[in-house]
Amino acid sequence: MNTSKICIFDNPAGYRREYWRDGKLVGHYTEEFLDQAGSIVKVSKKAAIHLCKFQPGRLVGDSGAMAS
Repeated sequence: MNTSKICIFDNPAGYRREYWRDGKLVGHYTEEFLDQAGSIVKVSKKAAIHLCKFQPGRLVGDSGAMAS
């Protein structure tokens, strides 16, 4: 069974929360958006991992997801 490698990385170089899957960048949020997200939308517990405060260098998931 083939499973995907995925991770969320708060990239300090670009101040973006990046979403990676199997060596490909699939999306991102800017630090500016994340700083305002709590006042723009109601953040559920499930969404908190995506919309919490930007933390430079934070990695959630498999770091191998960023490798090509």
